[in-house]
Amino acid sequence: MERLIADARPVSRHLVGLSIIQEIHGAIYAAAAGYDGDIITIYPED
Repeated sequence: MERLIADARPVSRHLVGLSIIQEIHGAIYAAAAGYDGDIITIYPED
């Protein structure tokens, strides 16, 4: 953003400082899942 402003302004004007702060409000959802298991076969099957 600062580079775009610097490219658009005339060379004869100088910017001493530029601070751009943006806050975004909203919910952030995060999830995780796991699955683990073993298959066991018991002999003799009845």
